Amino acid sequence: MPIRDDLTAWRLFLTAARTGSLSRTAMLCDTTADKVSRTITALEAEFGFKLLDRHRRPLRPTEKGCGLIEAINPLLIGFDRAWEAFSETHGPKLIRFAAPIDLSRLFFSELLARYSETHPEIRFNVLPEVTPDAVRNDLADAAIINFLPEDTTGLVLRPYNTSSTPLLATPEYLATHGAPAQPEDLIKHTGLLLETAMHPRTQRLYQNGRTSGVLQWKNVFITHDQMTLRQLLLEHRGITIDLYAGHMLPEIKSGRVVPIMPGWRREPWQMSIITRWEAEKRSSDLANFALYVQKEAGAVWQPVRREADAAVAEAFRRHMEISS
Repeated sequence: MPIRDDLTAWRLFLTAARTGSLSRTAMLCDTTADKVSRTITALEAEFGFKLLDRHRRPLRPTEKGCGLIEAINPLLIGFDRAWEAFSETHGPKLIRFAAPIDLSRLFFSELLARYSETHPEIRFNVLPEVTPDAVRNDLADAAIINFLPEDTTGLVLRPYNTSSTPLLATPEYLATHGAPAQPEDLIKHTGLLLETAMHPRTQRLYQNGRTSGVLQWKNVFITHDQMTLRQLLLEHRGITIDLYAGHMLPEIKSGRVVPIMPGWRREPWQMSIITRWEAEKRSSDLANFALYVQKEAGAVWQPVRREADAAVAEAFRRHMEISS
C-alpha cells in the first residue's frame, strides 16, 4: 500500500508540522521519533518534494507541505468524527485540540506530551487554530483562542491570560527610519502585521481611552504566525504591533528590541480555552483536560505577562532618562 494511503502517516506529518518537533510528535502519537522521521521521508519520496524544512528549528512545513495540510486536514477531521460516532471499541479516547501554530510549538505541544504521560488513555489530534464556530459545530473538541467571542452560545469559555501588545522595533531600524511619535506617523514606516482567518489585520491602536484612525503604512509584511513576525523584527524589517511582548522578553530587557510610542497599544489578547458544553456533558475527560490547560497555561503565561509589562515600562523609563 502506498504510504500516502496510510491515515497514520498523514496524522504524523500534520502533528510534526504543528508541533515543530519529531520527538514531541512521537510522544503525542505513541510512537518513536525515528518512525515519525521515516514516515515523513517516505511521504516526501512518493510526492517528490519536501514536506518539512528540517534545517530550521522548530521544524516548519514547506510551501507545498502547507498546501497538503489544507487539503488533508478536513479528511482527517471527518474520519475522526466518524470513528467517534460509530466505533464500539473502548480504545484510546480522542481529543481534537486546536491552537495557533506558534503557541503549539512554543508551549502546547509540550503540555500535551506531559498530559499524555499521566493520561495514557487519551490521544490527541493537533489542529491549526479554529474559530469558535468550529468548536460549536463539532469540528474540534477544544481550542485556544486569543479574543473574546461575541457569541458564546453552546460554549464553555475558560480564560487563562490577558495581555496587551506595545509597538516594537529594533534600534537599528529606528536609526535608519526614525521613530514614530503618533499613529499618523506610521505612514512613513513598514508594518510587520499578523493576519489569519480568525484575525483580520489590526486597524487601530488605543491609548488611555483614545482610539487612533485607521492605520496607514508605507509598506507591510503580513504573516499568519508570531514567530515569523519575531524573525522579521530582529532582521530590522519594520515595526510590529501584533507581536506579544512575552515572546520578546530577553530582547526587550537587553535593549535589542525597544517599545515605541508610549501608551499606544493594539487591542488586548484575551487568551482562553473553549470547549462545547454538550461535549463536556458527555465526557468528563474533555472537561478535566480543559481545566488542566487553564490551570497550567495560566501558571506559565500570567507571570510572563507581568514580567513583560515590567520590562516594557522599564524600557520606556530608560528612554525618558536618556532623552532628558
